[in-house]
Amino acid sequence: MTRSEVVKTLGDRLEAALGAAIARGAKSADPDETALDERGESESDGPARRSTRRKPSGETLQLSDYTTSGPCPHQAYNVVEEYRPTTLTTARRIGLAALIDEYAAGEPRADGSPAARVARVLDEPDCLDPDLADWVANLGPPAQAMVQQSATAWMVDTLALAARQGEPEWLGKKMSWRMKAPGIRLSAAADARRTYDSHVFLYRTQSSPRPTDARLARRLGLLHGLTSGYVPDAVVLGYRRTLTRSRFDLDAAAVDTSIAEVVQDYQRVWNPSEAPAVAGTYCDYCVLQQECEAGT
Repeated sequence: MTRSEVVKTLGDRLEAALGAAIARGAKSADPDETALDERGESESDGPARRSTRRKPSGETLQLSDYTTSGPCPHQAYNVVEEYRPTTLTTARRIGLAALIDEYAAGEPRADGSPAARVARVLDEPDCLDPDLADWVANLGPPAQAMVQQSATAWMVDTLALAARQGEPEWLGKKMSWRMKAPGIRLSAAADARRTYDSHVFLYRTQSSPRPTDARLARRLGLLHGLTSGYVPDAVVLGYRRTLTRSRFDLDAAAVDTSIAEVVQDYQRVWNPSEAPAVAGTYCDYCVLQQECEAGT
């Protein structure tokens, strides 16, 4: 099939699967209910709690790689946390911008060390997304130094894991696919792509292995097919903590599984209590700790 035919075929299959799930959910929902519950504590600045309520009409429902790859599905679907830039959450974005900027002019820069490449994008706001550039500009010198150090460490590890046969094609934007109706958007981010003859591989850096890694790999492959017209042969996840990699081969069965997982994600948004709880060290910081049997 041509790329356009692959995109259409995958899109039609996903639309059909999600359409059936939406029809089932609409029959059991109260149309007057909303998607979020404010926790009942008006003075609290904590994250909002999801309920089993219907998404408001006209709102785009995001099914991101966070809910797919998070270590605990119960936490991912029951707690809504607003993204806030921090030294840790911006390391990948800044490090990846530095990797992409290195070849923006078509050839390597004179000083190609990771530290120099990160410092260059921090000094050139146009290399960063506007929100990230504004955040960096408002930091004091000590905080900027910490951000630069964290991004440089991410870049060093990513190069060690992903560039063993030379640097791949670095990918700066999330892959995103939107359902025609009623406004469901899938999104996930790979860090790099490498092509050998007719074989395509995606790569992404993670902190450490997780039980959901195979699910994440399948989601990345599905989204690549939906946005680029071909499903990669495999997805490789690299782990910073151990400097090791895992390869997840993709075939027709993996695509079928990923479509079913998207439907499951949608159902968990409607009924977050159905998402299983997985205990780990992160339980100590979870707002659900007091009521979660797995984390006690």
